[in-house]
Amino acid sequence: MALGWTNISLFKVACTVGVISSNKLVTNLASICQSANVNKYARFRPGYWYMNAQGNLAFKRPDGTSADPRNNNDGRPKLGYYLGDFRGYNPSANAPGFTGGMSEIEFLYASNVASSQTCDIVFELGEVDWFGDETEYHGRNNLAYDYIWIYSSLNGGTLTKAATVHKSNLITSGYNKRVDTQASVTVPASGTYVYTFYFYLGTSAQRYAKFPNALTVKITRVAGAYVYLGVLSTAASNLTGKLLGLEDGDENYDVSEVRVANGEMEIKTALGYATYENVRFEVVLANQRRYWITTSRLRITGKGYCYTKPRGETGSTLQSSNTFDKQIADSGLGIYNFQITLPEIANDAEWFYLDITAFGNSWLNVTPATE
Repeated sequence: MALGWTNISLFKVACTVGVISSNKLVTNLASICQSANVNKYARFRPGYWYMNAQGNLAFKRPDGTSADPRNNNDGRPKLGYYLGDFRGYNPSANAPGFTGGMSEIEFLYASNVASSQTCDIVFELGEVDWFGDETEYHGRNNLAYDYIWIYSSLNGGTLTKAATVHKSNLITSGYNKRVDTQASVTVPASGTYVYTFYFYLGTSAQRYAKFPNALTVKITRVAGAYVYLGVLSTAASNLTGKLLGLEDGDENYDVSEVRVANGEMEIKTALGYATYENVRFEVVLANQRRYWITTSRLRITGKGYCYTKPRGETGSTLQSSNTFDKQIADSGLGIYNFQITLPEIANDAEWFYLDITAFGNSWLNVTPATE
């Protein structure tokens, strides 16, 4: 909770900063103002931001002796310790960063899309006054810029200007501001491009102070559809020791899961079905014993789904679904070859999930798994 603008006491500030020495709360003003516990990303706090010799944003805490390089219109010639610097101080202010805390975003494109795409960029600046427009002196930084500059590097190469945003075009919510813009990225002919976006304060003519944050954007050209065959946990839990004919007392243990070996594939051409070879179903018990299902003829029923992205990923959309009911024969000890009709013709950058919801047999033969 932020401190108020009136009735600021040294004890209140000490409690907020929370410096403990020898099991006691430190209430010495100089120690509090210099403490690393003071949130440097708060808008109102002792100290100021500046651009260091390396061109990066850096923070200077008061030292009580140095000359203050900011304008001294309030009569402060030194970087002294002032309780009033904590008026409005927010100990929970967020550091600059990206929406949701993500610093890496991945985009997957099919082979039939354009070679250039736009990428949304949202950079949270927090509540710090990066532009020096605060009316209270103690909230000002030793900065005088009007723009956010965004540069990108492709695969670690040369920096290229991606966008500039004037401070008047930032999205504002209370003291907090954010950059909300777009940049153009190139989709590779194959494989992955990695863009790294860097952020600077600057004027209309030049970039200057660099933020420590960088955003990584991966652009991947996808050629092919991906199919995943799995067994739902409900289907596994419906299997019992009696149904499986388990041995050595294992019939007293619940089935924790059924794993599918060789259940993943990539389809390179436009097919309406998935052809599986050498699939095995491994039953895992609660006691970690494992068995292969070896029934010569096995019935599997379930549902198939087609998504635009991996299921569960942000922005993934269900495109179609269907059901399947297959009698499959083994071609070896618990090894099965079969086809399952997909919900639609497989296209580039589609993800198919085939969920087995039940094994239809009244009795399943099993043998202990040896690998």
